[in-house]
Amino acid sequence: PALRERREDIALLVEYFLKKFNEENSKNVSLSVEALRILTDYNWPGNVIQLENVIERAFALGVELVIQIDDLPAEIRTAGEIQRMS
Repeated sequence: PALRERREDIALLVEYFLKKFNEENSKNVSLSVEALRILTDYNWPGNVIQLENVIERAFALGVELVIQIDDLPAEIRTAGEIQRMS
């Protein structure tokens, strides 16, 4: 099922992917509360792999400590900004 149908799983999945990529990269990166809110509110068209790719992208872009809203892909940030304005 699409991830938008499993929003309650997003925080757990993010935690899992952070642990995975932290171990692979010998880092201790976390996700800001604001970024988690954006990820949870996003109307995911894809599945869990899309969420994993978002977290992996942040690591690839060199996030050092905390993944912030600005570290998320533009389409997810934009959707979050539109929802906040509504």
